[in-house]
Amino acid sequence: MGGITTAVIAIVAVALGWATIEIACKPCLDKGREAIDRSLDPDYDPDDHLPPQRKRRTQRLRVSKSRRED
Repeated sequence: MGGITTAVIAIVAVALGWATIEIACKPCLDKGREAIDRSLDPDYDPDDHLPPQRKRRTQRLRVSKSRRED
């Protein structure tokens, strides 16, 4: 009976430890999981997901070029 009690306590301790790490490191773990999901997705194209600054800058360049042509 003592072995079963020890095993149950050990399993509960591991589960609580895992939950503690998940809660404490949630932001970091979420970013890492998203990066892994993107890298494993064959349909992911990094050019479709440019940061907002780069999109605005390329749009401004296009607008300024079109104004020069007028």
